[in-house]
Parts: sequence; structure tokens; C-alpha cells
Amino acid sequence: MPTVEFVLMTKYGLSLYLALVLCYLLLLPSSSPCQQWEMLMPRLEGPVHIKSDTASYDRGKGVFVVEGHVEITRGTLTLEADRVELNEMTNDAAAEGHVVLREGGDVLKCDRLELNLQTQMGSITNGTLFTREGNFYITGKRAEKLGERTYRVYDASFTTCDITSPDWKFTAKRVDVTLGGYAVARGPVFYIRGIPVLYIPGGIFPVRGERQTGFLIPKFGNSSKFGPEVFTAFYWAIAKNMDATFYLDRLGDGRGRGWNEGIEFRYALRKDTDGEFSFYYCDDQVERDNRWGGFLRHRQGVFQDYYLRANVALISDDDYVVDFDEYIPGERLIDARTMRQLESTVFGGRNWSRFNLLGEVSYIDDLTVETHRETLQRIPTLQFVALKQGLPYTPLYFGWGSDYTRFWRLEGLRGNRLDLHPRLSFPLMLMKVIRFEPEAGFRETLYLPSNGPRSPYTGDRMMDEFETREIPDFTVSTSTILGRAYEGKWWNLERWKHQIEPEVSYTYIPRVNQNDLPVFGELDRIDYTNAVTYGLTNTVSGKIREDGGRYTYRELLRFTVSQSYSFGEPFREEARSGGGRYFSDIEAELWSNPFEYVNMQGDLRYNTYEGHLEGFNVYAALSDKRGDALGLEYRFSRDEVENININLKVRLQEWLDLFYRNSYNILEKRRFASVYGLEFRAKCWEIQLFVEDKNRTPLTVRDGELTRLQEDEIKFMIQVTLTGIGAVGQRF
Repeated sequence: MPTVEFVLMTKYGLSLYLALVLCYLLLLPSSSPCQQWEMLMPRLEGPVHIKSDTASYDRGKGVFVVEGHVEITRGTLTLEADRVELNEMTNDAAAEGHVVLREGGDVLKCDRLELNLQTQMGSITNGTLFTREGNFYITGKRAEKLGERTYRVYDASFTTCDITSPDWKFTAKRVDVTLGGYAVARGPVFYIRGIPVLYIPGGIFPVRGERQTGFLIPKFGNSSKFGPEVFTAFYWAIAKNMDATFYLDRLGDGRGRGWNEGIEFRYALRKDTDGEFSFYYCDDQVERDNRWGGFLRHRQGVFQDYYLRANVALISDDDYVVDFDEYIPGERLIDARTMRQLESTVFGGRNWSRFNLLGEVSYIDDLTVETHRETLQRIPTLQFVALKQGLPYTPLYFGWGSDYTRFWRLEGLRGNRLDLHPRLSFPLMLMKVIRFEPEAGFRETLYLPSNGPRSPYTGDRMMDEFETREIPDFTVSTSTILGRAYEGKWWNLERWKHQIEPEVSYTYIPRVNQNDLPVFGELDRIDYTNAVTYGLTNTVSGKIREDGGRYTYRELLRFTVSQSYSFGEPFREEARSGGGRYFSDIEAELWSNPFEYVNMQGDLRYNTYEGHLEGFNVYAALSDKRGDALGLEYRFSRDEVENININLKVRLQEWLDLFYRNSYNILEKRRFASVYGLEFRAKCWEIQLFVEDKNRTPLTVRDGELTRLQEDEIKFMIQVTLTGIGAVGQRF
């Protein structure tokens, strides 16, 4: 039997496509096979193709029928069926037999589809709906089409897994679905591998890939100190440029801390203005006190390239970072528990090509003291810097640094300091290869009386008189650069270049009596200097072939080593012999990023007199394309700090990752904490299992006394993520 094909040009929807086809078929016999028809209507846009084995029209009933391999297409919309019937009188259309409706990646399959072309309402029998966004499958024995993209499904199931054998699904007697919106289910039951495991009185599920308002999947845990824990959250997609998450967590049973509420608000108002605010509150049943933490990160462009930044962290008490370490934004669990201070800053300014302006207000919360009466605050700091630049009509270069700070605290020394430091240099190039540059500067520092109130504890104003300090300085430096380029392909390196830069400098700062001046920081005591410093810098850069055949040039390695020799006072006095050590420690720094998956940084100080390291810090990160990653950090300062941190991720299988993190104090032979984790991944779900083994917090000096902040605790946490549904936050 010949195939019937009609081509129509129209700008209307499918409901009108069939009506237009009907009008042009009125001339056909009441029932007969047809030849191929092609009709072009220039006033209308968009082709409609209708194919079938037969087509017929009953003039008396006003019914148009196409049968046998029916295919109706227009753009991305395609309707396939064994039989399609259109009633001209009622505008009712029906498709039956292997019905498949495709549009923009969404697919509806059913046994029968009934639709009123005018009201867009109808019904579906034994249907399965698939949406490309989010990979959602919704099936039902019967469904009603309530609108253009709205359905009511009876005896329904919902999943993002393979529909033939889903790992998980929700079932419900009735589900109201809005494509691109939500699925609202009454009494859904959650199944794992066909086994019912959870009943919910009601549920709202997103049915698109974009952010959606709704409850997130709870997270469950257990603490050896406080008992079972439950973390729940509600996500609010306020707009495309802002959202919020509300938390209600139960921290333990009757032994625990009780309920903890929280909110996280994120916004992006403009291209240069965004931020995040979070606040957490707990009526702590263990400490019998109200505990809270508030955090703000804000970035804003003002006008004419001026900017404003804020990083604020406020907590109810110094022990909050230990007891509620999981609620400290930007800090991983172990790092939060070992913090010694929280700093809040609000700063802004502008950067020109040759000038920088910066204003800052800073507040430091010292976590090692009970009270903050003596904690020094900088409210505010103003800096104006002129970068080194040529003076007109002279070979000289000029630079300027200025700093004003108001130092304030309730008890102790406070006041104002203005520091001005202009510099003049005369750079020369000798024999076109040696750079030689003498530079002279003059530092003027003014200490002003405090404008703050008298101390409520001592009754004294700490600075009542003007104080000044004048210190000249002189530096001369010389350096050159030697280099060589090498050809030849190695790995993805097409060409590389090695440069050596030796440098020698001499610095002289005379003796100036500063004993009567206040001390707010390192700038208030500038030592007499008469020393020469020599060093060597090695750099390796290369031409790298990236994926896709593109080339980039970047630095692969930088290594610097330097040492100083004093012609004046020694760097360190020899306690026994009364002599001095005029050579400084050897200092070295290394940075290396030879490959995409390798990054190393380190620095050290070596004591040539004792023959040992005074300080050594190194960080190395290794990873591969498979997903494995290793981070190692070692920090050492003689008689003060010796810590090692390990961060490991191993991809055991494509579906299984192993996590391990450990922080250990070698000096005290004490482990801070260890975190063990497993992540199981499937096509439509993930499960993360974490065990955090918290050791006793190290002894801390607080107001002159040793204090232990927290006892041992082991926490177990489980989080399930269902593809398209989500999980609770990113706090763990």
C-alpha cells in the first residue's frame, strides 16, 4: 500500500496542524489510499510532515483518520502511532497503538493518547514519560493531561534510573507533574531494588535539571559522645541570581546539644557583586548556653574601578570553632578545630596602573584568651602606595609608601600611627647585561595621642604626647640574567628554557633610638642593618602542547636560595662565648608545576652554625586523570611546630572512591583528627560514608592556664544523593 505524505507550512502548534490537514483533505474520497501530497502555504511558517499507510475522511461524522505507521513531525516534535483520529466537530484527537510523542528530548510512550486540541486537556493510558533534563522517568497506568505541560498520573512511579530495572524509585497513588517544574506526590513510598524501605506522607520532587525549591535529602550520623544526629534542609531557589538553604539539625539525643538552626543565603547581584551569608544558632543543652556563629563574604564593585570586600566571622564564644567545627565556612573539619584566631575584615579601594589605595577595618577574635581587653585591633588602616615610576625629565625613579593605622583596645597601649616612606632610585644597565640600581629612602613615623576614651580598668590615656621617628635607609643591588633554550619534545613539552639570575644587594639602616616609642607591631622596631645579601634564582619555563593542538607558555619551576652577611651587629649572639653569628640562616623557596597533575611548594631555613634546619614547610599535590589525588603538607619550626597533614583520595573502581585525611602533631606525638570515607556511585545515586575520629584537642594556653577544649569523639555520617533529587548542603 502506498505511503501518504503531506507537507504543510505553518506557524501554529500541533493542534492546528491536524486541523489544517483536515481542511485540505476534504476533497479526498471518503476512504481511499492516497498518493503523496505536497502543499505549500507561503503565509505560514514551519513545515509539518504527516506520513501514514492510509488516510480517510468521514464527511458525515467529520472524522479524519490516518492509519498504519503514522508519523507526524514538525521541528523537534514527533508523534508516532498505529492510528490517529481527529474529530472536526469536537476538536478531539486520539492516538493509539505504540504511541510515542517526542519533543525537545522529552519522550512520552503510551498505549493510548486522547487530547482536545482546543483545551489541551486529555488522558493517557499506560504511559511512561521521560524528560531529558535530569533524566526523569514517570510511569502510570492512567494519566490526565490538565494543561500544556501539566499531568495528573495515577498509580505512578518516579525515578532517574534505568526504567527497566531501577535501583530506586518512588511510587504513589497520585502524582501531579508540571514539566520543567515539580512532581507533587501523595503518600509516596521509597523502594530500593523493588523493596519498600520508607513511607512519606507527601513529597515534592523537581522534574528539571535547574535549581528547584524543596526539601533536601536528610543526612544521618551518630556521635560517640552525644548519640544519633539528623541533618535536614530546605532549599529555596529565590531567583536565578540568588538562593537560600534553611537547616534544622538534631545534634544528639538527650545527651546531645539539642536543635541547631541555620540559614545560608547566596546572591550574585551583578557581574562584580556577589557574596554569601550564613548564620547558625543552637540552644546548647550540654553547655546550657546559647551558641551561635555568623559569617559573611561579600564582593562588590562600587564605581570607576573602586571595590569593596568583606570577610566577617563572629561567634558567641571561643570554643564555638571546636564544638561546632562543621559549621565554619571555608574550613575543613580538622583545620577549624586547630584555629587560634578569627579575623574579620572590611576593606576597599582602587588600583591604578601606578598607584594603589586601600582602606581596611580589622577585628581579631583571639581564641586563646577568655577576654579580649588586651587584643589589639586596627580600626581603621589606610594605605596609599605609588609604585616605582620615572620622574619626568630625569633618569631617576620615585616610589612612595604611606600607612595610617588607629590601634585600639580596651586595656593597654593604644594610639595612632602615621608612617611615610618615600624612595628614590637610579637604575642603570651596565654593558647591556648587568642591572645596577642604588636606592635611598627616608622613613618618617608619627605617633599620635589616642582619641579613644580612658581605659575603664586603669583610667590612663596611654599616649598623651606626640612622638616621631626618622630613619633613612640605603640599598644598592646588582643582578644579571643568564639563560639558554632547549629544543626537543619531552612529554607534552615542545620547547623549554632555563634562566639563572644571580643577585647581590647591600642594605644600610643606621642606629636610631626607639626605646621610648610604643610597640604595636614589627614596623615599630626597625633594627640597625649593615649587611650584604646574595642569592640565586633558577627558573624553567616551557612551551606546552595542550589538548586540541593549542600551545601555551608557562613557568614550570622556580627555585630561589639566599643568605646574608652582617658587617654590623650579628644576626644571633652566641650565649656561651659571647661572640656572634654574622651569617644568617640560608633561606630557600621552591615552586614547581611541571605537569597538569603535579604541584609542589616549599621553603626552608638552614642554620649553618648548628648544621640543622630551623624551619621547613612543604606542600605537594599529585593527581591523575582517573581521579586519584594525594596531598601532603609538612610544617616544621624548631621547638615550636612540627605537623604533618595527609589528604588522600583513591579511585578503587569507577563506582567506588576511598577518602582519608589525617592531621598529626609530631612534636607533641598527638593526632588531631582522622577522617575516613567511602563514596559509592551509580548512574542514578551516590552514597557517602564518613567516620571522623576526633582526638582530644591539644592543650591550649588560655589566660596563662592550660586548657583542654574537647574530649575524644567518633562521628559516623551517611549521606545519600539521588540523581535529580539532591542531598543536604556541602558542609561535610
